[in-house]
Amino acid sequence: MYVKKKCPACGHWAVFELSIFCHRAAWTCTHCKDSVKNVAWDRQAQQALQEEKARFEELCGRHPQLLELKGTGDHVKLDE
Repeated sequence: MYVKKKCPACGHWAVFELSIFCHRAAWTCTHCKDSVKNVAWDRQAQQALQEEKARFEELCGRHPQLLELKGTGDHVKLDE
């Protein structure tokens, strides 16, 4: 699954690959390749993902360049 979010390592908004293995998950920034592994994948994490998606949609209204995030490796640096 791919998700668009801000990478804490490189500071860019990027496409992340989310890999889920039973009750664990791993996030990988497709721009800088930084990853967070062995994250608990439970209801709380799923809810946080939904909130992150909603926040991204809100930001697209103020920062249309975020709409350029379409495929792996795409990234946008915002002046926030």
